[in-house]
Amino acid sequence: MAHIFKKIIVWLIASTWFAGTVSAAPRFDTDASFNPASSSFKIAGAKPGEKLTVVAVRSLPVWRPDASGDWKPQPTQFTAWAEIVADTRGHIDLATAVPIGGSYLKPDPLGLLWSGYQQGSPKIPESLRAITSSGPGVEFILLRGGTQVSKATIILSPQSSDLRVETVQQPGLVGVFAAPAGSGKLPTLIVLHGSEGNDIAKAWANALTYAEQGFATLAVAWYTQSYEPAEHVPTSGHLIDVNQLERAREWLAMQPEADAKRIGLWGQSKGGEFAMLGASRFGWVKAAVGCVPSDIVWQGFGEGENTLPARSTWMLDGKALPFVPLFPYKEGRYRDNTDRYERSRRFNPDAAVAARIPIEQSEAKLLLIAGDRDEVWAAGAMARNLAERMERAGKGQQVRSLIFEKAGHGVCGDGSFPVRAYGRDDPDPDRKDLNAEGHATVEAFRATISFLKETL
Repeated sequence: MAHIFKKIIVWLIASTWFAGTVSAAPRFDTDASFNPASSSFKIAGAKPGEKLTVVAVRSLPVWRPDASGDWKPQPTQFTAWAEIVADTRGHIDLATAVPIGGSYLKPDPLGLLWSGYQQGSPKIPESLRAITSSGPGVEFILLRGGTQVSKATIILSPQSSDLRVETVQQPGLVGVFAAPAGSGKLPTLIVLHGSEGNDIAKAWANALTYAEQGFATLAVAWYTQSYEPAEHVPTSGHLIDVNQLERAREWLAMQPEADAKRIGLWGQSKGGEFAMLGASRFGWVKAAVGCVPSDIVWQGFGEGENTLPARSTWMLDGKALPFVPLFPYKEGRYRDNTDRYERSRRFNPDAAVAARIPIEQSEAKLLLIAGDRDEVWAAGAMARNLAERMERAGKGQQVRSLIFEKAGHGVCGDGSFPVRAYGRDDPDPDRKDLNAEGHATVEAFRATISFLKETL
């Protein structure tokens, strides 16, 4: 899921009483405009060396089955907290401060956004369980000795007033374009979603994520779920035309904000597979980010996956690309989906060779992001395969890799979405660590923005 550059609207209430007298209270000292790629939450006015508890509560819709078994978004509160000691100036910066207790235990500028537990979790301290979210946004509360001394209500909302946003909906190319208005030619990005699919609303959010960072951005909707139909977007993830990237480039070349000589690709999961194919096939791609990518082409998915003969996900110039077929998913047969994919790969070694993405042909700069405990497919190993092929081709200097030992498949956001919305803490040491994944998401997003600004 994509999370767009946020603007913060803050109301501060700071008061406390000691022995019947009013004293200065610590206060939130965050910039009015919050950028997930660079900003941090800060506190000022504390006593040097004193311990404060910072609490963040928010309510978000989480998809889960209702009483009838239908999946629907249901309001869910998340509570995150950190016990922090102020420095010698009475300041706290969450980017550098080490929590001595809380829902996360390493310095992290966005830890209070991604580390929350769902309401009712026994992990939430009893003293914090009565704190509830009373409105939209994130409510930050400062506690001194259990007493509230400051509060900041922060509205995380998309900002598009200074952007030109346009929907593209034509045969062979569907998506949303966003760019700072009147900016002249900007570095340009094509964003490719994963197998979760993209309707126009999701594409709009994806486009704003990077447009707010200064890129002319086209978020392409190349597949959508059947329950989220969009005109001209297939509901079957089979034989998707890789050449739509060429059509995207041609469309971008006509936009006043887009510099068609500086185009990069960003792809997540199956979109990462797509991005690696694009980087290997099209010389105009200057940079490509593969977030939890694949190094080979896999069997397609979606409508017809279990009823029709196995087909490739992709085609190029009218021909299906070689692919690795997948074993059908059966409950209890596999440890997780990664186990299913890896067994399929080992069972089809010749197909795996034929299906390799020829990344060594690429002249693009690459950023590869993955976790070694991926529960969807073995993105860590596949990212290493991509890097190794580039190294053997004498192009190792074109590649940067960020592979997180304890993270899983969910490292592709901007760090503002709770990791426990859909993830569950698992004591199994071989499973992903949700806090490690939260930290990784923040680091990966910031590295992505720096990489794209440097290479485009």
